[in-house]
Amino acid sequence: MKRKFLRAMDRLLPKLYHLEVRVKAEDIINRIRESLPSAEIKAYDMTGGGDHWQLTIKAQEFQGLNLVEQHQLIYRTLGEWMDGPIHALSLNTRAPD
Repeated sequence: MKRKFLRAMDRLLPKLYHLEVRVKAEDIINRIRESLPSAEIKAYDMTGGGDHWQLTIKAQEFQGLNLVEQHQLIYRTLGEWMDGPIHALSLNTRAPD
């Protein structure tokens, strides 16, 4: 019985945590700038709920990376937010000309 309760709590607690956490544009911009100091970033909350984002990022650090690698870098940078408060992410990334 105790094991069943603990498993149920393991599934429930992360969902409760993510309901309370709302990511703001400045949070996303600050986190990306930690990894990509040269980045020019535009963040648009597509639904107003802080869980669907459209990001446009131009960064010198993308030089030599293909599109998939650029996106992987952003996903890694956003880390645990991608498993919770951010439900959808649209990316437009590029290196400067």
